[in-house]
Amino acid sequence: MKQYLILVVLVASANSFAQDKWKTSVELDFGFPSDWEYEYKSAPHEYTHVDLEDSGFVLNSFGVQGYHGYFIFENLSIGPVGGYNYQSVQKLSMLRLGARFQLHFTGRDNAFTYLQFSNNFSLNYERFKAGTHIRYGLAFPLKKTDTIIISLNLFGELSQYYMNGSKPLLEYVGNETPVVLREKPHVGVSLGVTF
Repeated sequence: MKQYLILVVLVASANSFAQDKWKTSVELDFGFPSDWEYEYKSAPHEYTHVDLEDSGFVLNSFGVQGYHGYFIFENLSIGPVGGYNYQSVQKLSMLRLGARFQLHFTGRDNAFTYLQFSNNFSLNYERFKAGTHIRYGLAFPLKKTDTIIISLNLFGELSQYYMNGSKPLLEYVGNETPVVLREKPHVGVSLGVTF
């Protein structure tokens, strides 16, 4: 009985220590318009590149993502990131899953920078099959309480969407076989809550 009590105390102590090593955040993303590059095949060995412009609405993408990071050093955490994103101009709807490296400048409750890599998983194969995504960002706390931190995040990102077997993007081109759609580097903002 004494051994079990010691084991319970050790596990509880380790668990409370481990809680200090984890941070979870949820972010609501808004991306600004960017340019696109579309590559398609019109003959067996003939590839064509077309530049497409984003137009219309002030924002071109919306999304939500979550991060659960473990501090491997005092100010550096690493962990999975995942979420949902919608590109309104090209009508691309996707789930994202990847990893993030997050570096806090002066403490875990202050400003930080991050780099994340993720994969795009299409929710509509007629638009695209899969893709890759990279984002670099800076976050600044707006409000701190004992339990949460609300932050403003500024980021730059780029994405690539593989379109083999997808529906042609340009309807006026004859014999168009989609290959890849690239979103050129663009900026965005997000509102984050860390707890």
